[in-house]
Amino acid sequence: MNYPQLDIYLNQIKENAAKIKQKLDEQNIKLTAVVKGFAGDLKVFKAYQQVGINSIADSRIENIKKFRDFGYQDEVLMLRIPMPSEIEEIVKNVDVSLVTELKTAALISDKAEVLNKEIDLIIMVDIGDRREGVLAADLEDLALKIEAMNNVTLKGIGTNLGCFAGIIPDEKNTNKLIKIKKSKITLL
Repeated sequence: MNYPQLDIYLNQIKENAAKIKQKLDEQNIKLTAVVKGFAGDLKVFKAYQQVGINSIADSRIENIKKFRDFGYQDEVLMLRIPMPSEIEEIVKNVDVSLVTELKTAALISDKAEVLNKEIDLIIMVDIGDRREGVLAADLEDLALKIEAMNNVTLKGIGTNLGCFAGIIPDEKNTNKLIKIKKSKITLL
């Protein structure tokens, strides 16, 4: 009996990642590689590192800890809203976290202060997918409260599309997020 098999071509991964990185470097755009799709596989992770990718994003703290144990010291973004029970591990292992609530931001701030660490925060804004995010009307208030917290820096805003409600990213909703950023937050 033949079982399903997945072939991973590390050379192709490296070649593709190097091409993308070069094109973005030429435009002075920072690349954050979303690595959650390969479930913490260190061979694939190492392939990304060999082409100089120095910012990664994952949604599983177990994978992030695995990369840190592997010796990775560059930027890590937590690709989902952390649960309160995970805050200590998030602060210890992550450089950037997504937030949608004041309570979560405050927990991160408090733990970062205890651990003497700085954490960047990105506020997720809902622009139609209904998966996660604050309403645009509540964004400025949340941003101002985060700006007043210790050991956290408001890095920006983001949104989630193509997930729960199947809203596909396009020029219209991307421009909506840009318009929200420009009209609601003068801090960024």
